[in-house]
Amino acid sequence: MERLLPYLLARAAETVSDDLACIYGGGFGLTRPEWRILVALNRAGPALSRDLTPLTALDKVQISRGVGRLFDKKLIEKRLVPSDGRARMLTPTDAGRSLYQQVMPQVEARVEELFDGLSADQQDDLRDTLQQLTERAGKNRSL
Repeated sequence: MERLLPYLLARAAETVSDDLACIYGGGFGLTRPEWRILVALNRAGPALSRDLTPLTALDKVQISRGVGRLFDKKLIEKRLVPSDGRARMLTPTDAGRSLYQQVMPQVEARVEELFDGLSADQQDDLRDTLQQLTERAGKNRSL
């Protein structure tokens, strides 16, 4: 089982996510979904909830709950979309941007530590390989 690709990917993703959660969770009180949403909104800009799924790898329920908690914490704001009375455009507040700018360098530093011992080419190869696997697996969903 140690060489089975889905097991290796799941184990790596969970272990790395748990490791990073110690930073944004422990010191800043964010859950994994909240952090992913905050990152997406800070990097991609304003978005509708439905646009966050591909950016965060979260399902609709996780996004809905995460958005609600971030709104309650005053880290994001919701603005009515005039062309769709039910839709809300989500944007980080000043506090949300500030928190992101405070936490992200710590997360990036930890990622650098995790990559310690791998050459820049190995790091790029790993990222490229994971991206290709994700794209190829995603294509099969539409079949």
